[in-house]
Amino acid sequence: MTKPLKLKLRDAKRIAIELWTWLAETGKCKEDWPGYEKYGKMFADCPFCEYNRQFNENKVICECCPYYKVYGHCCDDGEPYFLWLKAETDEERKRYAGEFLVQLETLCCNFGSLYDLWDKAETDEERKRYAGEFLARLKTLEKEG
Repeated sequence: MTKPLKLKLRDAKRIAIELWTWLAETGKCKEDWPGYEKYGKMFADCPFCEYNRQFNENKVICECCPYYKVYGHCCDDGEPYFLWLKAETDEERKRYAGEFLVQLETLCCNFGSLYDLWDKAETDEERKRYAGEFLARLKTLEKEG
């Protein structure tokens, strides 16, 4: 296994948005993304997996993933990423990549500072408070959108 790239969380988020924007526009597979030439090869072709493994003795532990902390496992049945993996046509891949991208944009852009506060919280009580604020903001966005 290759040595992990040294990604900062903000870089992993930016790269994930870039990757999934390209996937939503093209309907292609992750391994075809030209961005790997710029950033380097990543474990599971995923910036979050790559970010995560640098802290876990070169292993990916899903529970440490920024996506997992908010949405759960990306490969759970019915999740946009899982549906994207199973898609058989470019149009299906575009659709599910777009749905996954919305989740990433919500996680990375709209709520980035709140997520960072949650991630740095030292007690379960603080984490519960930030998670509640996050969910309240998400519900507001869903009503507006």
